Amino acid sequence: MSWSVLSLNSPTSTSALNVSQTVDVFSISPWSFGVAEQGDDHSWLSFPNAVEAAIARVPANAPAVFALAVSASSLKGLADALANLAAVLPITQLQAAQRQAATRADLPLTKLTLIEPAQALGKAPLNQLKTINEQRKKALSVAALANAQALNGVNPLADLQAFAADKAAADAAVNATLPALSGGNGWRFYATGDFANALRTGHPASDQSLTVMLVVVGAAADLAYLNEMII
Repeated sequence: MSWSVLSLNSPTSTSALNVSQTVDVFSISPWSFGVAEQGDDHSWLSFPNAVEAAIARVPANAPAVFALAVSASSLKGLADALANLAAVLPITQLQAAQRQAATRADLPLTKLTLIEPAQALGKAPLNQLKTINEQRKKALSVAALANAQALNGVNPLADLQAFAADKAAADAAVNATLPALSGGNGWRFYATGDFANALRTGHPASDQSLTVMLVVVGAAADLAYLNEMII
């Protein structure tokens, strides 16, 4: 029960059909009110301090805790790491943190752009005009009628054979094994008790000055799939 470098694994003992329970989720980032460390125009959050913030927010009666974290020493590095993780785990909080990091990484340059760039020509869809739209509907109706009439000469046996081929392809797709999970980077944590001590074990040091952490709280059965998928 400590932090470890994460990797993805296809669960075998836990069914995805069981992943329907409601769990509590909260995130911690360098821009979290009351958590971030601030100075001048910048804010930061080291991994150890993010851990302490998580400990303060985990309910005392929590049955199990699962957490993901990404850390870096620069906003660009943090944005890239979050993008890498969000690409395989498109979780809303991770995506939001990635956008925040990317925006702040570009801020020193974008805030110097005092003159707006020349705007390209805009586009106006003509098919939204009522008179043109009515003509389009009429043309589509005529084309649909022609297609329906063309079916009169179709061989029913050929259709059945085509349907049989489609069914065989659909059956094969259903029975095909999903590709192995891979990708992503960062840290993961899981524990079912003694959360304070467990969360303080095995994580990066303070040299990683920017940290984003996602904490999931729920019953062990509710978190079983996450725990097996993200190892």
